[in-house]
Amino acid sequence: MSSSMINVDTDEMTEIHLVVLLGIRDRKSFRELARETGKSLGTIQIRMRDLERNGYVNKQTEVKARARSLTKKGKMFLKSQGYESDS
Repeated sequence: MSSSMINVDTDEMTEIHLVVLLGIRDRKSFRELARETGKSLGTIQIRMRDLERNGYVNKQTEVKARARSLTKKGKMFLKSQGYESDS
């Protein structure tokens, strides 16, 4: 794991990770998330990879951001934070 990747199974889940999870739930693109958060597209992509590697998000066979879905773990995390897991 490179130094830019984190283990989000620990207490290192950041606000941007949460925003990305909510964006996946709402089927938003990486560009939409970057624009809405004021973060770079690269930052959004890195956080998405963190979430994929730690089992919060499944990547479908397509390459688009909208081809991702929350795993059971991702849905449970959103619920634990007071969010609905389905939009």
